[in-house]
Amino acid sequence: MKRVIYAGSFDPIHSGHIDIIERAVSLFPSRKVTVIVANNRDKKHFLSIEQRMAVTKASLAHLEDKIDIIMYEGIISDYANENDADVMIRGIRSGTDLEYEFNLEQFTRKTSKMETSYLTPKNEHINTSSSLVRMFIQSNNTSEAKAYMSKEGFYTMSELIKIDKV
Repeated sequence: MKRVIYAGSFDPIHSGHIDIIERAVSLFPSRKVTVIVANNRDKKHFLSIEQRMAVTKASLAHLEDKIDIIMYEGIISDYANENDADVMIRGIRSGTDLEYEFNLEQFTRKTSKMETSYLTPKNEHINTSSSLVRMFIQSNNTSEAKAYMSKEGFYTMSELIKIDKV
């Protein structure tokens, strides 16, 4: 069966990501969505790949029978070719995101047979980002960070990196 994939660094996964994944599951009810926790060795991550996997799994436990969660280190179009993925879900919040995603889609078209399906955020997630969550955590404003994450994901992350659960 063909796969639908949604890839990201999820550093950490937040409510905007979760909303996109839930909507992807609804759009493709006859298929599992593969959530790829991507690891880019050239990028400095806030959470380790293992921590990002744990937080992602906790955040998406309610979708357990509808998704697969994997970690992958490499080019996503290579994963798509190796695993028969034909749809890649991407979220776009702004014109800046669109420009980046357009360039990514051009590369993906050259290297795989995947189509890209774009989802825009609901109004409450327009300004949600992993960078914002990290900023709140690094400034010890954990109650604000918690507002942008699932309860389960925040709890798991707070256990892993020893922050106040507030």
